[in-house]
Amino acid sequence: MPMLDVEQRRVVGAFGPSALRRLAVTLRLATCPARRIVDAIAPDARVLDVGCGWGALALLAATTGPGRRVTGVDVDATRVGAAERAAGRIGVTDRVTFRQLDTADAPESGSPGSEDVGQGGNTDRDPGALFGGAGLGSEGSEVDTVLIVDVLYLLGVERSESLLRAACRTVGPGGRVVVKEMADSPRWKVRLTLAQEFLATRVTGYTTGRVAGLVPIPAIVATLESAGARVRVERVDRWDLHPHVLVVADLPTR
Repeated sequence: MPMLDVEQRRVVGAFGPSALRRLAVTLRLATCPARRIVDAIAPDARVLDVGCGWGALALLAATTGPGRRVTGVDVDATRVGAAERAAGRIGVTDRVTFRQLDTADAPESGSPGSEDVGQGGNTDRDPGALFGGAGLGSEGSEVDTVLIVDVLYLLGVERSESLLRAACRTVGPGGRVVVKEMADSPRWKVRLTLAQEFLATRVTGYTTGRVAGLVPIPAIVATLESAGARVRVERVDRWDLHPHVLVVADLPTR
């Protein structure tokens, strides 16, 4: 498990006296390639973090890039409230905002890892509708980068495709969609990851929802390319127990 750097420790410290919250944020940052994800965001980007949870990545993006403006959206009121207070403690409320989505705007019931997007959501709702729930237009003058981290595996292939297409429409020409998901190899990493998610969703209840299954990386790439994006894929799981893959899609300018 990677050690946290100075900026990551600063984010953890912003969660104040609650040891459990600090532990949750520490685990979130330590078990995903947080800096590699954030480094894929332009230093002056306007970012929408889909399913921000405790807001760890949103806060890290702001503290490591003073020119960034970040909006995190989530349906979990407790986590959104904690993220807002952390933003105040770390001094980035002028650059980071958090919004609670109404469950009617959320995707199918379930949450992306520890970052709940669809807790208690309408099972008939198109995942792309959450962009409207966040107050963002379909052609995205408000954001130029959408961040989707550990969300798709709880939606399945078809619903993930809808979410990715909506993300491309939201950022519009010249925008970027950054996705972090799990690969389907090596098998021991996949088994470990799915076992942990089973514990989180079915045993402890830490994550609300159920695992729909890993969405194949080629399927993610195909959806983004069909929207006209230029896509690059990078394995970012060296020395890690989880098969992390970073997918960065750039939409062409008009």
